[in-house]
Amino acid sequence: MSNTSNVTSYVTTLQNISNQITLFMSVLILLLGLIGNLLNCFVFIQRSLRFKPCVIYFLLASISNLIVIISGVTPRALQSFFMFSDRTETVPVFCKLRIIILFTMRTISSWLLTLATIDRYLISNINIHRRQMSNLKNTYYWIGIVSFSSILIWAQAGYCFNANLIGTPQKCYAKSDACRVFNDLAQSLITTIIPAGIILIFVGAVGLGAYELWHHHHYGNFGFGNPNNHGAFSSPYGASYGYNGFY
Repeated sequence: MSNTSNVTSYVTTLQNISNQITLFMSVLILLLGLIGNLLNCFVFIQRSLRFKPCVIYFLLASISNLIVIISGVTPRALQSFFMFSDRTETVPVFCKLRIIILFTMRTISSWLLTLATIDRYLISNINIHRRQMSNLKNTYYWIGIVSFSSILIWAQAGYCFNANLIGTPQKCYAKSDACRVFNDLAQSLITTIIPAGIILIFVGAVGLGAYELWHHHHYGNFGFGNPNNHGAFSSPYGASYGYNGFY
């Protein structure tokens, strides 16, 4: 009996600690997220920046992040601090609407950052035709594609999610195993893994392009190493790729 009581007390203590950490982190994310994204918006709407494709991506990503923070963190913070009831847990319409907005904006934000990385690669590329692909027309086109695709992917949350569920991590949760698997995979792949992978690839490409420009500035051609060094490992990069100093 004593052992059971000790275990129960231990579990209760861990739950209280977990709740306190969750509460603290929610407030921290809310405050830092709001301040950081609002400052981003203030910077990106400046007249000298607002018409640059990359800045448009970052501006809309910051606005999307603000919506994610407000819709995702604010209800929990109000419930914890001011004892306001979280209607998204008890009212099905609010539950579905919150999930659709949260997941859609999160996906849009991830892909806008991905597009901003690709734009940096294009604008810094030595190929003039690729640099010309960085323009406002293409920017608005891809923003529309990303927004429409995100809404299309997460519209199913209106069917899959419901409020007042029992035996789930949250009361507002996916109501079937199939819905849970699909939404977990979609969040992992579409919102996180694929955008992160593309960003890493193009960040590497930007770094490689920067090195090529540095190499051209110092040695007069694009490539690796010192072309004046005629050792075994020196070979003109331009010749192997079909151009000699110009692209």
